[in-house]
Amino acid sequence: MTSLLVLGLVMGFSPTLYGICLAYLVQGAPGRRAVAWISLGLAIGCTLLFIVYQFVDGAIVSTYLSSGVRAIVMQRWVDLVAGVLLLLAAGLLSWRARRGPTAPRPKPDRPHRTDDSSPRTAAALGFANAFMGSSGFATMYIVARVVSVVGPDLALRALVYLAFVPTLVGPYLILAWSWNRWPRMAASITRVYDLVVHRDYHRLVIIGLVAGGVLFIGLGIKGFVDLA
Repeated sequence: MTSLLVLGLVMGFSPTLYGICLAYLVQGAPGRRAVAWISLGLAIGCTLLFIVYQFVDGAIVSTYLSSGVRAIVMQRWVDLVAGVLLLLAAGLLSWRARRGPTAPRPKPDRPHRTDDSSPRTAAALGFANAFMGSSGFATMYIVARVVSVVGPDLALRALVYLAFVPTLVGPYLILAWSWNRWPRMAASITRVYDLVVHRDYHRLVIIGLVAGGVLFIGLGIKGFVDLA
């Protein structure tokens, strides 16, 4: 049981998803409901993976996907194309930045409901997060293996799996629940959120894109030189 609780925390931890939840929470009551829908979508996505792993060997799927991705990534032209695309993106962003400063985004009144806080959108965000990256697939494969120890009875496995769900979505629900209970904490987080959202990151992003582009082009050229 302890391992399932830890795996729930690991699977549920996503800086991107936490950032999305904070963006919702600063909207007020609609945002808190959206976080609940995000949690539901995340739970559904993970449960779907868990069900698939009851009938499919996750190790075979993982090996197939990793070998296919590796075969593509090891192609030298991929490095060159990625490098060129990154440099083009840096040039485009630099050109747009030189056109003049953009008007600061107005701070929305709170509470404020937007289309983004609709239950369907919020649940879709949580659901999609379960499939982002290979770590989610690997974690759910481990969950399926841990649960399979109880035996072949699918009903018993489903019952044991329920121990995984609270730590999967619990942190998000606790964050939403505590938002009104600790207004000072919420106000502090909101101030930091507004500061981060309204900063200009153009220069930092351009530097990162240029550095990445040069790196990938260098790797591609080095690969062709080694082959020659």
